[in-house]
Amino acid sequence: MKLVDYCFGCLRGLTEKAVALSGGDEPVFSHCYNVIDKLWNKGKTPPDIANRLLKYIRKKTGVYTLML
Repeated sequence: MKLVDYCFGCLRGLTEKAVALSGGDEPVFSHCYNVIDKLWNKGKTPPDIANRLLKYIRKKTGVYTLML
């Protein structure tokens, strides 16, 4: 899968939903946004970025979120 501009917004939306549903706080949001920026600039694929985000959110909140 290639990076396209609208994927950036989708990844931010995924972060917002997953953190909100898992009860995460502002530091979790901030870290996730930094991860998106960093991995986006390295050319990682959207699924790879999403998997890393969800793994981090699960680690910090203890809540497994599955976005369907």
